Amino acid sequence: MSYKFIDRQQDLDTWTDIISDIKVIGLDTEFLWERTYFPKLCLIQIAAGDSIVCIDTLALEDLSGVNKIMNVSTVQKIFHAAKQDIEVLHAAGIEAREQLFDTQVAAGLLGMAEQIGYGDLVETLIGIRLEKSQTRTDWTSRPLNVRQLDYAANDVKYLAEMTEIMSEKLLSLGRLDWCFEDCRRLQQAHQLLLAPWERISGIGKLETASFELGANIAVWRDEKAKAMDLPRGWILSDKQILSIAIEKPKTLKELSFILKDKPNTLRKFSENLLGFVNSDDLRGTLGVNRKEPLSISQRKRAKEIKKSIAAIANDLDLGSSLLCTSKEVEACLRGDVPERVSTGWRKNILYNVIGSI
Repeated sequence: MSYKFIDRQQDLDTWTDIISDIKVIGLDTEFLWERTYFPKLCLIQIAAGDSIVCIDTLALEDLSGVNKIMNVSTVQKIFHAAKQDIEVLHAAGIEAREQLFDTQVAAGLLGMAEQIGYGDLVETLIGIRLEKSQTRTDWTSRPLNVRQLDYAANDVKYLAEMTEIMSEKLLSLGRLDWCFEDCRRLQQAHQLLLAPWERISGIGKLETASFELGANIAVWRDEKAKAMDLPRGWILSDKQILSIAIEKPKTLKELSFILKDKPNTLRKFSENLLGFVNSDDLRGTLGVNRKEPLSISQRKRAKEIKKSIAAIANDLDLGSSLLCTSKEVEACLRGDVPERVSTGWRKNILYNVIGSI
């Protein structure tokens, strides 16, 4: 397979000039996000017409040429499972603006598995089975070998061809506009940041004092993880935040039982954590966005709604969560109907179900 590995600034600048008139590009990224708070972008792969490049972002400081391409509103940018790629590119100062097409989104609207992998989609649509041996590779190591670069280049090689095939199928089903709408929404998703406590499953079910304690610790954890560029879970796990919020340890010994697998956190931050537990003033604005648990009658109603949505999805040959997720149903019952289901193509399909809440 023919592709170019770019690790010199001059080569990148020359290449971006050469493809400046291209109208369709396929993109993918390779990154490390297991040992840091911020993702480490290691490689950007771009397919532009017959040209494929693998851009070594660890060797290059100036990626403005790539950002310039991404900001051209007339250029269609094709990804597969774009959400994380968009987040990683955003962290590197590269914005995917307008004309985004996600082949995973398109596949879901064609009745395929909602989370279908790129390799499976290539095999289904193109009839080619891709090698998967590099899925766990360390993209921070240099030099990258031929198998790694072949794998990376293959991740963008078929994006434009698959988009053409699926666009025709979606158009025949009257769903191409659905796909464009969902892809536009993907472009804005990284801007809708969750509050630190909203990442913790089950925190909304705690009684008020425990919720306030857990929420404050979650904010503190996020600040520490960001400052130290470490994963949140390396500071405190979600389970440990919930345990502290519920058990409210008053002494170092009591706290040590909860943090027995986090000796560094216990040593460095026990005073901070015990300070939260012993504080008499943790209230304020943190409780404003708290999602109250559904009542018994609301939970019963939620089951009925989900059953109706599943039936509609089945008739459309779609996954039910693609139409409306369980969290979205619960939000509707709280009176906070999400924009995703209250506008666009879903609004018309779900009106009789969601409109009756």
